[in-house]
Formats: sequence, C-alpha cells, structure tokens
Amino acid sequence: LRSYAQTLIYFPGSHGTIHPVPPTSRKKVLYVQPLAGGEVERLLHAMQAPFNQCAGGREAVTIAASRPLTCVLTPLQLADMSTTTLIEALHNAAPGLKVIVIADNPAVSEAVAVMQAGAHAVVDSHRLSTGLYHQVAPLLRGA
Repeated sequence: LRSYAQTLIYFPGSHGTIHPVPPTSRKKVLYVQPLAGGEVERLLHAMQAPFNQCAGGREAVTIAASRPLTCVLTPLQLADMSTTTLIEALHNAAPGLKVIVIADNPAVSEAVAVMQAGAHAVVDSHRLSTGLYHQVAPLLRGA
C-alpha cells in the first residue's frame, strides 16, 4: 500500500511515485521540535530517509556537533531560542550543515530574515508534500 505522503508527492516524470534515497548515500535528517499531525514524519518515511527527532534548538546543536547530518528541519518558532540563533549555532557546530525552516504561511520578511541568517530553504507548512520533498531529497542523494 502507498502511504498518504506517497500519493501527494510529485516528482517530474513519475506521476506521484517517490524515489527512495539510494542505500549507499543514506544520511540522517534531524527534525527539531516536531509539529503536530506527523506529516513531516510521513514524508520522511515515504522518502525512506533516516531521521532523528529532538525537542528543541539546544539539543539540535548538541546533536549536530556530535554526528554527521545531512540537514536539519526546524519550525520557524522554537520554544528555547530564535530560529536565527539556532541557524548560527548549527553552522558553528557543523559548518556547511543545511537548515530547512518550516513556517506556517510565512511572510516574505520572515523568509528573508531566516535566509539571510543562513537557512538553506524556507518551506510553507501548507505545502510540505512538495516543498519539503524537493528540498530534502537532493540533499540525501548528495546532489
């Protein structure tokens, strides 16, 4: 059976089929302060992307400093620090680490602020099925 996420994700030429991450290039994704509903988790499972979750920004920085990660997914609003502070701390702990910010209907000013802080991308939470896939899958494949 196909998962809900697999039916939503479109990849050019595949008509909704998910292309799993090649086994030789599996890298971990870190998902900070998971959102309610589990949609991000379903998408990561559909991509067959290995991932870990953590409760907040401080824990994310500790994890990033201790193990290699492909990227970090974080909501725009964190309980323990600002997103711009998190991005800076992650880049100090793991230079080159990609940070993808998930925002609920982000204003242009919010998106610009986190991009200027060094975010790899900003994904609208209402468009996770396409936005997140197109940002995370190439990173997992090493593209």
